[in-house]
Amino acid sequence: MSTPKVAVIGAGWWSQGWHLRHLDANPNCDLVAIVDLEEQMNPDLDSLTTLSEKYHCRKYYSVEDLLQNEELDGVIVATPHATHYEIGKCIVNAQKNIHILMEKPMTTVLSDARALLKMVQQYKPSFLVNHTANYRTQAQQARNILQKGHIGRIRHVSAFFVSPLKSIFQDESRKDWNEPSEGMLGNGFTYGQMTHLVAWILHVCTDLNPQSVSCHMTHCPKTGADIAVAATVACDKDAVMSISGTSLLPGDAHHDPPVGKRVRIEIYGEGGALFYSGVDTDPSSGKLEVIDVDGNFITQNERFDFENTDNTGIGPESLQNWIKACNGEMDYYVGADCELGMKAVAVVAAMYESHHTDQTAEIDLVS
Repeated sequence: MSTPKVAVIGAGWWSQGWHLRHLDANPNCDLVAIVDLEEQMNPDLDSLTTLSEKYHCRKYYSVEDLLQNEELDGVIVATPHATHYEIGKCIVNAQKNIHILMEKPMTTVLSDARALLKMVQQYKPSFLVNHTANYRTQAQQARNILQKGHIGRIRHVSAFFVSPLKSIFQDESRKDWNEPSEGMLGNGFTYGQMTHLVAWILHVCTDLNPQSVSCHMTHCPKTGADIAVAATVACDKDAVMSISGTSLLPGDAHHDPPVGKRVRIEIYGEGGALFYSGVDTDPSSGKLEVIDVDGNFITQNERFDFENTDNTGIGPESLQNWIKACNGEMDYYVGADCELGMKAVAVVAAMYESHHTDQTAEIDLVS
């Protein structure tokens, strides 16, 4: 079997720091092309020509040229959030059977997410969203535990997510992260980071369907980006979620050594509870455990692994499962597909609407 040919669309800091390194080191794929609109959009990053020479692959300045000139098995879309929809639509409409790994959030506008889902429902190749935490072993274990009913009917979820990312959301030059584009009611920490937490909960708690949200945010006075958020989410089956987070954790996730993001997730059912908390740079900082109806703690996994931001090796589990799909293997794990990507966007969009209107906002999951 030949090695699948893959390309990366977007030559920004995440592609240069993570995706390109991983693909170059991974023997199970062949990186053949890199795409970006400009030769060098950031003077602190390598130019497209330098990257092409470094990774021995071709360069293109448009998605259309890439699709016209390359026979690809897979594409990673790692461009600014607001561009995801148009690029995804272009790839799907090309009908070239290309497996897609889309960075999160899948889109920044709910109508775009719904339109993309409608297209993908008729699309045979895989469409995965790079919510890396969802592909971890612990996420799969937690999902299996809840699906088997070990804690009974879920009635409450309490979740907290904090990131040491003041350097992004307080930086006036990071407009893609901080300024709303057309169709957005806001931008910042909620779109850039809380989607990780929302997507994990939706993946693990398969029986929960969010219906409405009441949300409040605080903002950076320099950039206008939201930097803290607290939301109460009402779900069907008489369940409720409390979700909050902030980018104000001291330190920096991208310094050496990095300061880890802190996560706390507690899921309460009528027959027990599931706890998963820790610091994502330290696997020994937490564990996955279940408490049964009698109060007994049962450890399911001794490690805490959430987002996989290791920029060494052959890539996170999400990327490795996408490569499996590109290679025609059928046993790849779907931690986040287009439908889950749409649902995460729907919840986050409703959070912004609720804050903007100072009212409870409906969460419309009908695609």
